[in-house]
Amino acid sequence: MSARTSAGTLTHRMAHAARRARKVFRRMAYFTSLPKISAPVRLWPDAVNDYTALMPARAFLITFLLILFAYPASATESQSPRELYTALNQLKLDPSAVFSLPSGSRIELHRGDAELTFEEGHLAFFTALEGRISGAVFSGRGHILVAPRDPVEKQQLALFTGAPLLDQSISSSYMRFTDDTADELRRQLAAAKLEAHDDVSLVARWDPLLPPFNILHSLRILSETLTDDPRPYFYAALEGLATGPFDFVFDQQREEPVFLGQVRKVADTTAYDVWASYSFHDLHARPRSFRVSKYVLDTRIEPDTTLDATATLDLKADTGGSRALLLQFARNLQLKSVSTDSGQSLDFFQNEGMSPRQRETQGNDDVFVVLPAAPKQGEEFRLTFRYSGHVIRDSGNGVYFVGARESWYPHLGDAADFSSYEMTFRWPRRLKLVATGSKLDEKEEGDSRVGHWKTETPAAVAGFNLGEYAVASVNSANYSVDVYANRQLEMALESRLKTM
Repeated sequence: MSARTSAGTLTHRMAHAARRARKVFRRMAYFTSLPKISAPVRLWPDAVNDYTALMPARAFLITFLLILFAYPASATESQSPRELYTALNQLKLDPSAVFSLPSGSRIELHRGDAELTFEEGHLAFFTALEGRISGAVFSGRGHILVAPRDPVEKQQLALFTGAPLLDQSISSSYMRFTDDTADELRRQLAAAKLEAHDDVSLVARWDPLLPPFNILHSLRILSETLTDDPRPYFYAALEGLATGPFDFVFDQQREEPVFLGQVRKVADTTAYDVWASYSFHDLHARPRSFRVSKYVLDTRIEPDTTLDATATLDLKADTGGSRALLLQFARNLQLKSVSTDSGQSLDFFQNEGMSPRQRETQGNDDVFVVLPAAPKQGEEFRLTFRYSGHVIRDSGNGVYFVGARESWYPHLGDAADFSSYEMTFRWPRRLKLVATGSKLDEKEEGDSRVGHWKTETPAAVAGFNLGEYAVASVNSANYSVDVYANRQLEMALESRLKTM
């Protein structure tokens, strides 16, 4: 950094770096769940089980998280979003769409600054769904070359792989896409005079692994059917001969479309190494589809700290033309319903098919809502969410911690997005509660206390905490500062201090 860098520029860079870090880690849960791909002859038997923790990144990535090959909004006319999602999960390979690549072949894909080459082996396409192919697999000998332009990303890549660029042979790949990958591959196969043939044995090796792979991409692919402005998505799980399994993503729905990373085991836990995550100077971020102008949160905290709540969001369509709404929402909360202002129930997807235990260890912190119709640009509408679950941890001695700071309610946007908040809380009378904004009132109702808070200026996020607090206040002519402190140490910390 130059010594001449201004304070404003420095602040801008720091803010950008902070946003970038949040987006990457928010989507990590998404990518760590992606199955590994192994050698072409014998598919790795533990592929699905080894990707056990979801990434924004998720995705994230994921994030969520996750289209020039147009999936227009009319594509869902024959199936509901729920039916199409199920069909995407169940997709298998087309046994009549297998191509054998002789030695010396060069079938190429270029995504971002990455070059993926298939040189010898077998390439098989997924069965088409509503006339579109959204996946393919490869077994054989191939190669990937990725050369990041950013010096920082080169250093990051070198930290994990030992080189500032990824130049590696691969033995297999599982690919999903919403762009023109299928047409691009077929054109090259036709130019090489390679024809499709049946290969039941190859399909039999891949098909048992596909359903748990597919579910990780179905929502991202489904989202393309719900917008007039699709954004290309390409994902490849690759078996690298030098590094083992790793992920490559080129997703123009992400602020940083290019993503490289790898799952690794650390003792009994699963970690995810982000090798690189970046954008291009000539690739401009698209505007956000929706914004929230106001949150109205009505939350009841039961004696066992279970949270039972209703959130009403006033939204505005910034761009128009999209029915897909992706919000941050803690995996430990169970969404019961989403409805419009007129009472119409909406389809939503939240860690589909997972048990509570699986959501805890493998889930992501997102919810995907399908609007009944695509709002026009500038159109305002209201949604109501009803949900319950556990985001408060009792650490003993009257000490409580509220997790999911940005997702204990359905939340849209990041630190640069500001909204108004009105919050009502009901909580056990023996505890004190403090929340974002100005407290309007507080009273007792039976065994509970009820309080109302409101932000005087828009805020990026709202939160609360509760406990058996001691309270002190400092007042001046213009300000009042209230300090809340736990009366005792949490039990785990108290026990550790006793042993010292």
